[in-house]
Amino acid sequence: MNYYVCRYADNKGKHNVHSGNCPHIPDINSRLYLGDFDCCQQAVKVAVELGFLKVNGYY
Repeated sequence: MNYYVCRYADNKGKHNVHSGNCPHIPDINSRLYLGDFDCCQQAVKVAVELGFLKVNGYY
């Protein structure tokens, strides 16, 4: 499944990771494609490696 991270932090300072079919996925200008993964935890790891230090998986 494709995963994306929100470029902008939420009110708690976290960047949320969303699957491509998530109903709460940010608009195209507010998200960054992370890749195709089997689970959200893998996408969260990549987001952290890219410099998003506070990351939350949106399940």
